[in-house]
Amino acid sequence: MIIHVALGVLRMFATVLGDLLLPHGCAGCGIPDAVLCGRCGSLFGDVHERPLGGHESCLTCAVYEGAVRHAILSWKDHGYEACDDRFADSLVTLVDGRIPPRGVCCVVPVPSSDKSIRRRGRWHTRQLSRAMVSLIRRRGREALLVPALCMRGNAGKSVEIGHGGQRVARANRRIHVRGRRQTLLRGRTVVVVDDIVTTGATMARCANILRRSGAGDVICVALAHAVDRRHEGDRGEGHG
Repeated sequence: MIIHVALGVLRMFATVLGDLLLPHGCAGCGIPDAVLCGRCGSLFGDVHERPLGGHESCLTCAVYEGAVRHAILSWKDHGYEACDDRFADSLVTLVDGRIPPRGVCCVVPVPSSDKSIRRRGRWHTRQLSRAMVSLIRRRGREALLVPALCMRGNAGKSVEIGHGGQRVARANRRIHVRGRRQTLLRGRTVVVVDDIVTTGATMARCANILRRSGAGDVICVALAHAVDRRHEGDRGEGHG
């Protein structure tokens, strides 16, 4: 725990220093003086519904290609944390009207492996979820960040692992609920947050385990869905 805090502090100073020496441009296209320029920001303004199998589906803001892909990778893998609030705004827009006006909404990040967290210096979907909670509260609703899910074992990134069946088996083995967090979820609306959806195996596993743990309505959201080029129009999850 202390090591993670120390790494976070060092990363924060490195980010501030880097921004002073080499200011970021638009995460999507590189235009100076913008976290996301108007054009790239507008690419995260759509509403797509990606079936996950059974009765499950996931809402996404964009298609994972071009400037959208570049922006997500800049944020996810290259430390462009200024995107947290912009991306959170897009995701909260997806769930507006879907979360109840009364009661507490729990925001649950899809887990990353310890290896991925060490490599990036942060749990990126947790920080995105925290930004969503702040925004939901500013809009007058009750929300709570609940990092209820964890990942055990080692494997490659889901965007690098074979076919959908392998991803399903991997997700079923690795994702678990933290027992002490279950009481926070019971009977409440839960929003599950990821960055990219490809096959939907991980997101479906998260939704299923949260329901079995007593959650009420479960709403799955992600920034973007990847297109499966093997099947035209088949949209697909990347995390880790």
